[in-house]
Order: sequence, then C-alpha cells, then structure tokens
Amino acid sequence: MIFNAGPGELFIVRTAGNVVGTYEIGSLEYAVNALYAPLVVVLGHQQCGAVKAAVSGKDYSPNLNAVLNEIRCCCELEFLKGDISEIEDKNIRYTLSKIAANENISKAVSQGAVRLLAAKYSLETGIVNFFDF
Repeated sequence: MIFNAGPGELFIVRTAGNVVGTYEIGSLEYAVNALYAPLVVVLGHQQCGAVKAAVSGKDYSPNLNAVLNEIRCCCELEFLKGDISEIEDKNIRYTLSKIAANENISKAVSQGAVRLLAAKYSLETGIVNFFDF
C-alpha cells in the first residue's frame, strides 16, 4: 500500500514501463471527465524491469516489443550512457507529457479541474518522490 487509499479512492491504469497508448489515454479521459478525478500521477519505480528490457536491446514478442519501443523512443541518447535511473525518470516524464498533450485532459488541466504529477517509487525505502516533468 503506497498511498494509504481504500477501495474506490484511486482509479488505476497500470502498464509495464508506465507507457500510454489509446486505451490508457481513453481510460484517463474517463477518470478525469466522467469521474472527476482531481489528480493524475504517473508513478514509475526504481529498477524497472521494462526499462531494463528496453535498454537490453533484445528482441521479444511483437506485443512486448511495442511496449519497449515506446520506452526506447523517449530517450535514445541515454541508452548509450546506460544510466537506468535517468532513463526511468525520462520515461516517466515522457509518459506524463503524452497525457498532458491529450486535448480533453489538457482542457481539464487548464480549467484547474485536474493536476498532473510525475513520481517515482523507491523499492529500497518505500518513499514516493514527486518531481517536475
């Protein structure tokens, strides 16, 4: 339990590597515009297996490759350095920027109905650190 929330208090959309596409964005539009969720958080975590798999450059199934390619496209140059933590952070920011670019969600943000935040969970400490995107 990270946010000490009970049933029905959070609307959660989970994907490997916290990537977003049509279904995830549509789900977030529903949360924001129909359920009036006041906050959207992209929460990544340290030692993300999907980011590590993306960095490895290995070939997987077409569906998993689609997820990993989404991670790879946000930070091509960082792969040369291999700093997993920086790649995780950039991927979190990239995902949040895709959410923010959605017309319906950006309208809710501009009206003050919803806030967008980037965060990363530490597996070592259990602490969630929020940061700018």
